[in-house]
Amino acid sequence: MGNIKISGPIHYELLYIVSNKFTLDEAKDINKKIKEEISNKYKGEITYEEEWGKKEMSYKIQQFRYGYYFLLEFDLDRQKLEKLEKYLRLSDEVIRYMLVKKKKQTADEINSEQARIKAIFNQEKSEKIEKKQASQRPVLKEDKEEKNNLEEKKELQKTISESNQEEKNKKEDKKKIDLDELDKKLDKILDADNLI
Repeated sequence: MGNIKISGPIHYELLYIVSNKFTLDEAKDINKKIKEEISNKYKGEITYEEEWGKKEMSYKIQQFRYGYYFLLEFDLDRQKLEKLEKYLRLSDEVIRYMLVKKKKQTADEINSEQARIKAIFNQEKSEKIEKKQASQRPVLKEDKEEKNNLEEKKELQKTISESNQEEKNKKEDKKKIDLDELDKKLDKILDADNLI
């Protein structure tokens, strides 16, 4: 049995980023131009589209930190895909794109996937907000009391340390006095005439 070739259009998903050197309206015009390229020039059928808006990228791309994100799903003949990719690569407006073959989804599947993605996004966003709020929250009464307790402990340790140092100094002074007295007694003994 030979290889079976699938004929007809294949379903694809295209996610691309337009640099933020353009305004939002200009980015929408670029999106419209790309859609026309797919449907008119390459005879593809756009089945779904989303505009994600301006977002910060994980890292700079071509010196840009932000970009406008667009998502398109479309059906296209495999032979025309290479020409579309060449068009996207050579485009000055598109700074990154990802084009993948995708299983065609029903409206319910799309809504379910969007809800899942939105939940993940909202969870990440709320975690970032919580971290930011935690770092910026005012000092609570309990925090002040804890801080005061720490300061009292430090003061107590300092006092104990100073007391220990004073005792050590007294002992050293006593040794010096004892040695001085010993020297005096020794001198008296040596000065005495009746040693022998």
